Amino acid sequence: MISTSRSDGRTVVALVATRDRRELLLSRAIPSILRQTRLPDRLVVVVDQSKDEMSGADMAALARQVQSLGDKSVSVTVLRNVRTPRRAAGAWNTGIDQLHRDARLLARPELCFVAILDDDDAWEPDHLEMCLEEAVAGDCGMVAAGLIRHESLDDQGHQHAIPQALDAREQFIRGQHIQGSNLFVRLDAMLKAGCFDEHLPSCTDRDLCIRLASLPDLRFGRIETHTVHHFADVRADRLSAPSSAAKLDGLTRFWRKHADHFDGEAREEAAKRAHERFGWSLQAPEVRVTDITPLLSPPRRVDMVIGFVTDAKPRNHVRGLLDDLQRLALDPGISKVRVVVIENGPLPSGDERPLRALVEQFRAAGLDIHLVTIEQQREDWAQGRLIDTPDPTRKRLPIAVTRTVLNTYVVQAADDFPGAWAGILVDYMRWAFQVFRV
Repeated sequence: MISTSRSDGRTVVALVATRDRRELLLSRAIPSILRQTRLPDRLVVVVDQSKDEMSGADMAALARQVQSLGDKSVSVTVLRNVRTPRRAAGAWNTGIDQLHRDARLLARPELCFVAILDDDDAWEPDHLEMCLEEAVAGDCGMVAAGLIRHESLDDQGHQHAIPQALDAREQFIRGQHIQGSNLFVRLDAMLKAGCFDEHLPSCTDRDLCIRLASLPDLRFGRIETHTVHHFADVRADRLSAPSSAAKLDGLTRFWRKHADHFDGEAREEAAKRAHERFGWSLQAPEVRVTDITPLLSPPRRVDMVIGFVTDAKPRNHVRGLLDDLQRLALDPGISKVRVVVIENGPLPSGDERPLRALVEQFRAAGLDIHLVTIEQQREDWAQGRLIDTPDPTRKRLPIAVTRTVLNTYVVQAADDFPGAWAGILVDYMRWAFQVFRV
């Protein structure tokens, strides 16, 4: 048996976000954590309530209650959500940020594992031990345990299938029965994936799993046992309730974020399932027209360096963004605009390079545009000029990596223009207004 004791150098953190469910937190979730055969080294509880809703004194009292329920050797931290309020994603990210600030954990994030539990769910006593054993044995960045869904407090529950592999396409269509309470992820993988998207009011677990699946070095593990009890008793405030405003909004935002990355059949299946289960359908985005108060003119005309990352086979919206940047270069408050475009892999097959052709069109029209090809990135990577990034020729790099690459080349370009303003965009954004009016 592989050693997974609390003295083996590995750290296990149980992370719980809670709001308005104190009784269930203290009677169900926390006791199940403190009864683990392999106790967590740390228990982090993030309260998603403002100071008006829960005072500092009440927070301290909650911390004492939690500590009194179990082993005193487990370090207990109770925090307030300081990120996006009324969002589990904001609360979870608050907890992860706290871990990220610990220099001892950050020195070896591959030895720290984050296990998340919803405040109304529970773990079997061997949950953490089994997940950690699988993670260590397989050098896994993520481990999935079986989920038991309970529709009422006294039912036997339904055992969901445990996925054999982390599949981004399945996550987009329907999920793979991986959600908050059975997420067991290594800290370095969580940070590389970019943590939870606080823009999403729902579908945060599927979104995170899609980004984890895109990490080139992630190894996925599973345990054969169902160790997580998910209580899905009917409540009007549940995100998964049919026609829940938060669920519908989350599905729309999730769709707009990921749909372009999947084939038509996957999009059709995902839309059909969301409609049948939640009454969701994609609505045209609301367009609001408003007057914008002109900004004060700068004391001088400025240079700008603007960069973004896009695929070697760019989607149609990239042309629209380049059109906007070309118009920006004509703004009377701008002296010069240089555009830096990072080509994302993998290398296309054959001789066709549509991104290069698009860049050449705008360059011929007068836009100062610099394309950093996959080959150039590969050369810089081989020479050690791109640090902590994988070989860009092998596959499409995830956003956490491409942001690092983009920042590197934007800074290099800005060196040619002392005093220039620098910024980064995502390739589906539009620059739809003038920055300066003189």
